[in-house]
Amino acid sequence: MESLGGRVESALEPIDTTTAAGRFQRGMMGEYAAFQSELIGEGWQETHHNRRARGLPAIGGKRFGYHWIRNQGETERYEINPEQAGVLAWMYAAYNSGSGGPGIARELNRRGITNAREKPWHAKTVRDVLDSGFGAGLLRRVPVDADGVKITGPFQQIVWDQGAHPAIITSDEWEKYKRTRVQRGQQHPRRVAARYTLSGLVQCGDCTAAMTRRDRTGNRERPYVQLICRRSTDSGGVCMVTVSEHRAIDAVKQWLTELADDIGDAAESARRSEHLQLTTRATAEEAQRELDRIDKQLATLRRHLIAERMTEAEYDQTRAELLAEQQTAVERLALAKQQAATEETEPARVVALGLLAEWDTLPVTRRRDLLSRLIRKVQVTPPERRYGLAGISIIPAWAPA
Repeated sequence: MESLGGRVESALEPIDTTTAAGRFQRGMMGEYAAFQSELIGEGWQETHHNRRARGLPAIGGKRFGYHWIRNQGETERYEINPEQAGVLAWMYAAYNSGSGGPGIARELNRRGITNAREKPWHAKTVRDVLDSGFGAGLLRRVPVDADGVKITGPFQQIVWDQGAHPAIITSDEWEKYKRTRVQRGQQHPRRVAARYTLSGLVQCGDCTAAMTRRDRTGNRERPYVQLICRRSTDSGGVCMVTVSEHRAIDAVKQWLTELADDIGDAAESARRSEHLQLTTRATAEEAQRELDRIDKQLATLRRHLIAERMTEAEYDQTRAELLAEQQTAVERLALAKQQAATEETEPARVVALGLLAEWDTLPVTRRRDLLSRLIRKVQVTPPERRYGLAGISIIPAWAPA
């Protein structure tokens, strides 16, 4: 400022910077302010290291899928939130199955599920929650430079440490997410988020090659789109099987109608079914965690008896109580699995109901995702007679390979 002709004055300290003593005093004040700032920074660094050493995130706060326990007189910890845990597990499963961050965010917002800060979801918040690895029982390291500024790097360079909180997803599911995440980064966005309803589903019934989409008119208002055998256009030597995209979609919708049988309150049925599946999964996981806890307590109880820290009467009474709790947890787990099995016998019909009811309002990526749950491929066969129409058959996802 002074090099540009200005002057710095203090409203509280009588410093005359035109004298050597005044400039010295100003320099001392600046150094003291820097000392205080660095001292605070060192204190925060020590606090962060201490928290990480205890298996806690460097900075506290709410985490989706968990209750943040920090009551006075209790050890700070994170415990699983049963309602959010099933949703978080579904988010990982949806991403591993082909859904992207925007699609997952839209689905969560459609269901009225908010994030940890009780705000609507966005693609970035979905990605941040999944990338953190917190749901896998891990803590993400946040690298900083010499000035303490966060360094942002690619996903492949992230390092995670084991946390003290329980995991919601398994290590296998986490490893699958990491592989899928890296593969997604190497793919073209169109392969991740389908641009068309039948992307990747239509197959030539003559040579089994995929069928590509061609607009024959170039008229955006009234296009005529054909699906053509890719092998016939790329290399020739095979029958050129074609079908209009409109006919193929009509065939798919007719198949969905036959699968659904009736269409009463379809969208609501689909939402209730998905909510029930999330609840059932959360109940099963909670019961399994209860069984694991009781097993550990039984093992500890046996060690206390061997070390003569308790009498046999105390051992028998405590063991009987734990066995009763174990039986209750086993029954809860069996009931949850039975409900899950019951739900698995009807998901096709339920998904078909919701898909038909909201066909025109669903985004293409969501519509394509729901179709992939029901349909393995739409097979197009050459016409039986010249100038006839190609045959279309729907191969369901549950048909033998």
